[in-house]
Amino acid sequence: MSSAALPGPIDGVKSGFEKLLELHDAVEVSSLATALGLSSDGAVDFIRKEVAAHLAQQAGDEDDSGKTYSDTLGLVWEGVLYQYLQMVGQPRQSRRLDPKASVVQYWRQKVREAQSRDFLPVFLQQEAEKGALAAVVSVDDEIAGILGDLRTKERDVKHWEEVIRRDHNYKHVAAFFLSSQALREAERTHRDSLIQRLQTEHAKHLERERSLKSQLADLWDQRKEEREILTGRLEIMSRSTRKLWSTLTEKLLLQATLIRDVGAFLSRPIDLPQWTQPVAPASVSTSESEATPEGEEAARSKATSEATLALLGEMSDDEETSPQETLPSVQGPKVPLSAPDAFARAIQRLDAEIHERDKVVVLQNETISSQQE
Repeated sequence: MSSAALPGPIDGVKSGFEKLLELHDAVEVSSLATALGLSSDGAVDFIRKEVAAHLAQQAGDEDDSGKTYSDTLGLVWEGVLYQYLQMVGQPRQSRRLDPKASVVQYWRQKVREAQSRDFLPVFLQQEAEKGALAAVVSVDDEIAGILGDLRTKERDVKHWEEVIRRDHNYKHVAAFFLSSQALREAERTHRDSLIQRLQTEHAKHLERERSLKSQLADLWDQRKEEREILTGRLEIMSRSTRKLWSTLTEKLLLQATLIRDVGAFLSRPIDLPQWTQPVAPASVSTSESEATPEGEEAARSKATSEATLALLGEMSDDEETSPQETLPSVQGPKVPLSAPDAFARAIQRLDAEIHERDKVVVLQNETISSQQE
């Protein structure tokens, strides 16, 4: 590196003072600008730039190697100086030390380090593992072998360095160079090995990540299919439940209607007609038939039969009494059937009507089911 590229004292102090200005707030930078005779009106960044430009101009005119910046530190608040020293990692060990002197000393040290870059010390960082950390952290066998090899070669280099300081002999210098070369080769070899291992592990990680993403996508597809199947089954069950409920409701309504009709039929009053004198045979006189109990019973049976036939005639207005329901008498007039036979015929016709109605209802249910499917 050429000397023209190295920063001078003013460059180092200037950059340090610019960082110090960044720690000033609005009140502090306004106070500094007023102390320097500058305007304190405007934004904070504008005032900082004005102060930095003024100090750079003063230092360039006087060529005092940073004396202007050092003198200006007396106008800076000490709280800002303490904050700057803590920020750069140079906290004050004692309050007796002047913070301005500590800041100037730090700037000069940074300048000296920048100007002495031709010589760089060669060393390996020593890591001291504490008990708690060593108990938790587990080191891989390969990594432990690499660290042990590097520590051994580093001790070799330090040993020959101490020998050179005690005995100025070119053989010791050659041994020092050889040990340094071995250390550098070991570092390069182990570095390449670790890089290759890191790349391999990274490729494995990417492959595992890709596999996990693929498995996750498959699981999502499987879950979607299962959800569709379950939704279809639930829809079928719901449709079947609605259909069954509709069928049961219709059957219950039909049964309720049938019960209502039968109850209405059974609850209808029977108007018995007035009993008239029956046609008696010639050999039996009217007075005799009325006087005997058998005659009275026959009269009541006849009246009941006539009332039942009259009721059945009202139920079937469009039908007339068939010839089988009357029997010819010897004397000529028609004698109706007894009441039990006529009532049995009526019950048979009622059963036939109910059976026909059930057939119609079943046919309607089948038609509705076929339309829904």
